[in-house]
Parts: sequence; C-alpha cells; structure tokens
Amino acid sequence: MKPPVVGFLDEDYARVSLPHIDALVIMLQVANHIIHRIFVDNRSSTDILYWSAFTHMDISRDKIVPSRYPLMGFAREQVQPVSSIELPVTTGDHSRQKTIMVKFRVIGHPSAYNAILGRTALNKLKAVTSTSHLNMKFLNEHEVGKVKGRPMDVFAWSLEDMLGIDPSVLTHRLNVNPSHRPIKQKRRSFTPDKNEAMSKEVEKLLQAGFIREVDYPD
Repeated sequence: MKPPVVGFLDEDYARVSLPHIDALVIMLQVANHIIHRIFVDNRSSTDILYWSAFTHMDISRDKIVPSRYPLMGFAREQVQPVSSIELPVTTGDHSRQKTIMVKFRVIGHPSAYNAILGRTALNKLKAVTSTSHLNMKFLNEHEVGKVKGRPMDVFAWSLEDMLGIDPSVLTHRLNVNPSHRPIKQKRRSFTPDKNEAMSKEVEKLLQAGFIREVDYPD
C-alpha cells in the first residue's frame, strides 16, 4: 500500500483571509498541557520552549538539563539557553493523532510565542507546512493528519492574554514630580451608562493584575 501524498488543496484555504502575511502559529499538546502560540519555523534547526511557558507547565525542574552551548540567533547574536528538556508532543485531532518526543532548548528571552517548532521536530513528524494555507500536515502511518494555524494567537485580544508581560519590556509611568504634594481632583459626574462601562473596565484591569487600588490619606 502506497503512503498517501501530503499536499494542500483549495479547500485548505477555509477560514483563511487572503491575501495575508501571517506566520504559521499553532496549538499543540506538550506533556499533557495545551500550549498556544507555537511558532512553526522552517528556518530554525532548534526546537525552543520559552521559560515563561515552562514555568506554567507544572513540570519538575529536576527533569531539565543545564546547557553549556549557546544558540545563534537570526541576527547572528548568541543566546544562552537556560537548559534543555525532552517532552512528548502530540499533534492532530483524536482520530489522526501523532506523538513524538521533542528535545526543547529552554531560553529565558521575552517572546510573543510560547515555543518554536523547528526543522528537527518537523522532520520527526514527517510534516509539511504551508504558510499560504496556514496549515501543517503530517504522515501518521497510512493517514494524513493536519493542524490548522491560529493567527489570532499572535495577538492579545483581551487583557487576560497579556498576563506575564515583563515590566522590563513595557512599563507605563506617570511623569510626576515625587517632591510635589499630590492634589485630589474633584469627582466628576457621569451618566449611569458611562459609570457602568467604566466600572466594568476597571474591574477587568484589577482582575488581570494590571492595576491595584491605592489609598492616599488626606
């Protein structure tokens, strides 16, 4: 029995807005955790897991192995990995799943992604990618499985999506003189609908941990 041909058809453009220049960003199961924002990068020979994602996976740090060798970035700069770890990665839906072991290099640099799937893992999966179709297909015995790209994962569409941004990356500060005495502004009156809308937005910021309530005694 000949193995099936892995290719892409017009029907694979379903739910893809054309034209586009989006990266292929997918969701996979890594060590029994659903990981969003995984960048599929055919240019990278290394599979990368970012430290910010690793710390949320409840994996014992005893399983990681310190790394002595730096990575070379796209700008030819050296990036020192924190460690490496081998984890199971499952791709595809329930009927056409495939699980492989992937050795990730763990690095602590800030990134818009949680992980990068490079050529090492892609070759092990026998995967073929199409950025035009925002799709990745792979051979699973005598069947072809696929993983659809999720371009929305690249962006933050809610406050909850922005949790964990390091203050060293972006911090908003008020340009005030700390030697001056604070002056309490007069309370402004708004219509009930505006008060309700503002209260909801403030509550969202409080729950996301972006702001906190501070008391300034007179």
